[in-house]
Amino acid sequence: MKYKIVFGALAVAFFLVPVSTLALTIISGNIAPGTVWTKAESPYLLSAPINIPVGSSLTIEPGVIVKPGQPNIGFSVSGTLNVLGSISDPIYFTSINDDSIGGHNGSSQWGDSWDGIVINSGASANFNYAILKNGGYSCAEILNLGGTLTVLHSEITNSANFGIVHSGGTTMISQSSIHNNNGYGVYNSIAEPIDAKNNWWGSTVGPYHSLLNIDGLGNNRVSDYVDFIPFLMTDPAKTTPVSNILSDSTETEDDGLIDAKGVADKTNFTFSIDYTGTTDDVTLWANDGTESKSYPLTKIGESYSHIRTFPKGHYSYHYEANGGKVRFPEIGELSFITGYDSVIFLPGVAGSFLYEVSELPSERCLTDVGSQYFKRWFPLTDCDNSKLLLNTDGTSKNDIVTKDVVKTAVSISRIYQSFISDLDEWKSDGTITDYSAIPYDWRLSLDDLFTKGKMNVDGYIDYSTLPTFGEKPYIMSEFDR
Repeated sequence: MKYKIVFGALAVAFFLVPVSTLALTIISGNIAPGTVWTKAESPYLLSAPINIPVGSSLTIEPGVIVKPGQPNIGFSVSGTLNVLGSISDPIYFTSINDDSIGGHNGSSQWGDSWDGIVINSGASANFNYAILKNGGYSCAEILNLGGTLTVLHSEITNSANFGIVHSGGTTMISQSSIHNNNGYGVYNSIAEPIDAKNNWWGSTVGPYHSLLNIDGLGNNRVSDYVDFIPFLMTDPAKTTPVSNILSDSTETEDDGLIDAKGVADKTNFTFSIDYTGTTDDVTLWANDGTESKSYPLTKIGESYSHIRTFPKGHYSYHYEANGGKVRFPEIGELSFITGYDSVIFLPGVAGSFLYEVSELPSERCLTDVGSQYFKRWFPLTDCDNSKLLLNTDGTSKNDIVTKDVVKTAVSISRIYQSFISDLDEWKSDGTITDYSAIPYDWRLSLDDLFTKGKMNVDGYIDYSTLPTFGEKPYIMSEFDR
């Protein structure tokens, strides 16, 4: 149920003239499908709990102010709630007694709090540029009981209890400010992690956690199963992003960095950003997943730059200027990776499988299976061994190619399997940039191996063949890659 009240201020000069108006909407009960709350009808005063049933949706537009009238009044969402504010026009949820937001709209004798927003199983709630304050009377300002919850660029503060509680479904919180709540800033009651990375917790050292951040001085705690690292070093609610003042340098593509991948403690990363503001305090903030560090940039005209190496890791970064009031990018983080040099792995003698290429049945061994490529190493019979003989000049008697590095083989213990597994793991975690395990015909001379070698269409490498004009021998081409 909805009522609209319009207050008018009157001036007297022989006749009455309305010189200003303020709309106020009183609302309660069920939300109809496709409901939209607008700034023109704001503030919205809730006289009873709001219910968004399955199949219904409520969209709240930028600049709207929502004020529940009593501590037991809040939202129950079973359908869809979209709270879509903007940087310049956020959406407020606060107590009716909070005259600092939207002026004096009434008062409650029951106290300064309101209840919260409950996301039921299967429901969806999206908060973007929203400010929730003075809620959490019974539990939290936002309670997810099994729906899909996304909180971006928002502020969760001054809760009577918890800020956000996750008890099911999925919850993602990013680029938000969570502080000054009486209980946990974010509490997860189930043993499945939720994503709460890149948020401000009221302190540059982040929120307190008894194991992961015992030095945290933020005035909010986080529970177990909350992924809060990395956290922001500045409050996004107090940062004014101005991309036309602080913007990507013409030397870089779109991230203020020339080459976003390099060798740990060796590659000089070049950071470059343009800034047309009146101050000179342009700073790079880089986070390796455990802590953030700041690096001042040097001014050259309107461009600012910084060159340095970094230890191994996956880094997120952004730029700030004017004491943190200007930021690039406006939201989110950029990233770069440092690892170690790529690895070429050449197995030892007998460490590559060898195959004979033969299409003549008369030349095959009795155990051969297939139609063209027949494995000769590891051998099963003397016939296999005989196919690997060399001529007196060191060339192969038969057409032999290779394809795979030996990992395991019949009657032979594991050879390179564990080492290649290590290489895979090192590549995955960034310890090395990449690797190539190169099979080769270990019967031939080094001169053959490094001056010849060509891969055919089936992926087999023939080290008795010279590469095509303009191409490099196979091993040398892998070094270049």
